[in-house]
Amino acid sequence: RIMARVVANTGGAHDTSAGACSCESNTVRFGHHVKYQHACRENFVMEVSKYGMTKRDVVPNINFFMNVPVEPDGNLAIVDGESKPGDYVEIVAEMDVLVVVSNCPQINNPCNGFFPTPIRALIWAADEG
Repeated sequence: RIMARVVANTGGAHDTSAGACSCESNTVRFGHHVKYQHACRENFVMEVSKYGMTKRDVVPNINFFMNVPVEPDGNLAIVDGESKPGDYVEIVAEMDVLVVVSNCPQINNPCNGFFPTPIRALIWAADEG
């Protein structure tokens, strides 16, 4: 059964392979000095806990606007994104869903140009009947 579908995309590449950053992975990538900085995985866990869920309930994520190509040796690379201000992804939910967004707060990650910026999310109810 389809949960949701993308109906518009102006932002280019999106990633479904690299997963979400975590305090642990950021410590490995960037050093122990970043251990207590915010990370997406912890943001997801904190948000679902408001609905009585735990870290076991957090499913694989989609990294919208994140460019993660597969290199010739098979490794994943994190490179500059292809999106620009004003780009968007429009998603239609086909059932009731909980959507959790973490606008990658990691200041050490090139996925956001080393400078996290705000996003704008618009949510509206479908017309009934």
